[in-house]
Amino acid sequence: MTREDGLRILIVDDEPLGRRSVAREVIALFPDARVMEARDGFEALELVRDFVPDLLFLDVDMPELSGLDVLRQLAEPRPKVVFVTAFEHFALGAFEANACDFIVKPFSSERFARAATRARDELDADARLRSLEQSLRSSGRYLTRLALRLGTRVDVVALADVGCLLSKGHYTYLYAAGREYLSELTLVHLEERLDPALFGRVHRNALVNFTRVTRLDDGETLVAELDDGMRVPVSRRHRRDVLERYRSP
Repeated sequence: MTREDGLRILIVDDEPLGRRSVAREVIALFPDARVMEARDGFEALELVRDFVPDLLFLDVDMPELSGLDVLRQLAEPRPKVVFVTAFEHFALGAFEANACDFIVKPFSSERFARAATRARDELDADARLRSLEQSLRSSGRYLTRLALRLGTRVDVVALADVGCLLSKGHYTYLYAAGREYLSELTLVHLEERLDPALFGRVHRNALVNFTRVTRLDDGETLVAELDDGMRVPVSRRHRRDVLERYRSP
């Protein structure tokens, strides 16, 4: 998926000098990649649709349609994005938009290489995750391990160690051994691949590992308490099913 001979890279900057500067670094790092350039946000959106880049080096401060505007209009799955700009104050907006990195002009080759490598590593991790999930789906087995993002690294986590999965926005957060992991797979998608003997839905936005439930607080709202102390509310819709799991035969 992410071999250099198939890597597609799009550079977006309204200034020709800026495009040339980024292109020089890109070619040095990925000599076999296919590289295209866009002169503004509108052209960028067209090329993302037609060229389907893997990596996008995107200027923030452009007339009419800024880099942040472009990023917000990209459909999923979108390319990995590194923002490149002369203005540091755009950094917060870039990271809120889930960019891989943010480079301030003028930049050194070393700084550019770190950002490009981070984006490439995330791209590779996503490809490995898709390959693992497809392999398990083809074999008809339930997922037992999952490659999950923790900050800038990816850990392989045993799902038996996961106590809870929560859906927040477009992402799913998994909690294991006191750590919060991020998955770009939806809660519905994950639920289809989890062993129902272990995992079940307790809320529209939550799945729990029932082997890690240590108590149920049956007050005004039923709450499942996990062995790590996490407390997950159970909705009225799922209350009966959850109680049935722990009812004595």
